[in-house]
Amino acid sequence: MVPGIFPEKDSSSTDVGPISESVHSVKTTLKPICFGRIGLVGMLLALLVLPTAQAAGRWATLEAIHQLENPRNLTRPGANGEFGAYQFRASTWRRYTSVPFSRALERLESDRVAVAHYEWLRRGFERAGLTPTPYRIALAWNGGFEAAVSGRSPAVAHDYAQRAVNLAEELDRAARRRP
Repeated sequence: MVPGIFPEKDSSSTDVGPISESVHSVKTTLKPICFGRIGLVGMLLALLVLPTAQAAGRWATLEAIHQLENPRNLTRPGANGEFGAYQFRASTWRRYTSVPFSRALERLESDRVAVAHYEWLRRGFERAGLTPTPYRIALAWNGGFEAAVSGRSPAVAHDYAQRAVNLAEELDRAARRRP
């Protein structure tokens, strides 16, 4: 783990911003729901479970994407010229940094670009009025942002997104088990 890149996992940090942001998003997401529809027990369950699921957020989602994209840290380009830990295309890499694309093999540089891309996707979903869940982030990462927003992502991208969520949830559980 790299301090500062994934601050929600940095044990030296006292900032609880991502957690409070996820709680806020849960409150705004649940506000329009009527108690009669899901019941008090359902509402309490949602308040207990959703903040935990959202708290995994960026770190777990990006690590899951890395494990799906390049689990063995291969140094050769992918079929479409993708490169590095997150298998970026050159155009995506250049959108966020002036660092040469060849440095996508360096995990620190890849992590920086991955965080920037994740945040761009997150803000895009928020602008579109959609909650930026780990599933949607992974769906857009694999199948493209416009397809994820418009509901036109291919089945293979949905499969990828579900695998990313499963991995992210397992990573989050493992992190919580550590002292």
